[in-house]
Amino acid sequence: MKAKTIVMLVCIYILSGCAGVTISGKTFDTTKVRSIQKGTTTKSDIRAMCGEPVSTRPTESGEVWSYYYQSVNVFINKNHSLDVDFDKAGVVIDYRYKRVKSLY
Repeated sequence: MKAKTIVMLVCIYILSGCAGVTISGKTFDTTKVRSIQKGTTTKSDIRAMCGEPVSTRPTESGEVWSYYYQSVNVFINKNHSLDVDFDKAGVVIDYRYKRVKSLY
């Protein structure tokens, strides 16, 4: 009986670690990053794809919206970041997406 309980607790511990937990930032749908088009996609399009940005900052040419989040589980650490540069009319002029996945 004790052996079954120990095995069950170990399984619960391991499986609970498989569910990622966001520890910083705000999640966004990374699969939609591919649909961003320079010169076409607008601020409202980005907001619909990714939600509200984690931060914004003005630039000489317009504005930059930043999205990022970090999620972890027992074995994997994932970092995702997206910076979107807009011109003064609110159209994307550039973007940078970065995903880093590391094992513990």
